[in-house]
Amino acid sequence: MHYTVWELGFYFFVYSLMGWALEVAWGAMRTGKFVNRGLFNGPICPAYGTAMCLILVFLRDMGGNFPIQLIACMVLANVVEFFTGWLEEKITGRSFEKFRQEVIVLHSWHGLVYTCLWGTLAMLTLYLVHPFVFLFSQLIPLFALKILVGCLAGLLAVDAVATAALITKTRRDDFLAQGRVPEGLQAAKQTLGQKLYNLLRERMCRAFPEFREAKPTGKGFGEPKEKRFAKGLCLPKLIWIFVICALLGDWIETVYVFGVSGVLMSRSSLLYGTFSVVWGFGAVLLTVLLEPLSRRDDRYVFIGGFFLGGFYEYMCSVFTELVFGTVFWDYSHMPLNIGGRTNVLFMLFWGVLSVVWIKLLYPRLSAFIEKWPPVLGTVLTWAAVVLLCADMIISAAAMVRYLNRQDGRLPQNSIEEFMDSQYPDSLIEWTWPNMKTV
Repeated sequence: MHYTVWELGFYFFVYSLMGWALEVAWGAMRTGKFVNRGLFNGPICPAYGTAMCLILVFLRDMGGNFPIQLIACMVLANVVEFFTGWLEEKITGRSFEKFRQEVIVLHSWHGLVYTCLWGTLAMLTLYLVHPFVFLFSQLIPLFALKILVGCLAGLLAVDAVATAALITKTRRDDFLAQGRVPEGLQAAKQTLGQKLYNLLRERMCRAFPEFREAKPTGKGFGEPKEKRFAKGLCLPKLIWIFVICALLGDWIETVYVFGVSGVLMSRSSLLYGTFSVVWGFGAVLLTVLLEPLSRRDDRYVFIGGFFLGGFYEYMCSVFTELVFGTVFWDYSHMPLNIGGRTNVLFMLFWGVLSVVWIKLLYPRLSAFIEKWPPVLGTVLTWAAVVLLCADMIISAAAMVRYLNRQDGRLPQNSIEEFMDSQYPDSLIEWTWPNMKTV
């Protein structure tokens, strides 16, 4: 089933509200009092809405394969929770070690319990709650749905701006680190803006009492940066992990295919350069989610890579089919395949690769990147981002135009004429020889 943008927007706010209610109820059971649990001031927890929208888009139709769907829901919910915690740490500049231990896959028994809990809750919501939400959304006229979603989005934007301003001023006053109002501020004249600031600040500390004990990490937005380039697990390092692994992944696949079939076949995802986007994003995903397990036994990394790799490969296949109407691999002929999109054998490969990557390759690559001169590294990083984004846009446009030509559509403007002349069928079919339209 395909949903419109307005329907997904409606589902986002509904499930964000339900998630907020669940958080409040859980907090009330633990503390015996009402706490507006959430980074935003309104009754909304966007992580729940985001997770459910992703599940509706990617995992709704899986042919009744409930065990695989349950595992996929567990992984997806855990990924959203992890990135939510990571983003909150980046925004506030405070560390949440307890939170990280609870949501990282297989980091501890407690974390595994939470992973299973959220995945099961997502499945129950998908099959028991969503049918009623869907029917209710169909009763709302389209123009009213657009107005409702637009107004809610506007309110969320205002709330986001207010929250950002609150965090900025709070960090400047070092309120969260001390857990109290600075003495000088108490004696200051209580203007309307100051009263509102104090009110929202107190609400946030009640929602996140761990802020009172948390110490600044020095990793938040706006914090002073060290001179060493790409220290730790940061965005510039992840960009270069993507670039380097996309290159190496393409070369490895090319050599492997040539060794097996004797055919020199293009394995690139893009028209310009030998880059495999699947390998690049896969390396980033494994690094972000499994690097915290680097100090634990190899079996934890293997199990995490086994499920993450299979889930990631499955999602990549679903994405290309939904967005472009194409598939680039089909494992239906292999035993133990999952919808033809992945199979247990390759999931085992993902597990072994995760151990090799996390334990051996990533630490050395990370140290190598951090040795780059800061200015040169920054310039090269942004240059790589611009060039890769341009390459992706051109490649996607050329693919769409190729599919239109297969349907017999003539060029409608000068851009499509340029695409036809610069990227003919022969070039597209050579670059993506395994691409099939569905």
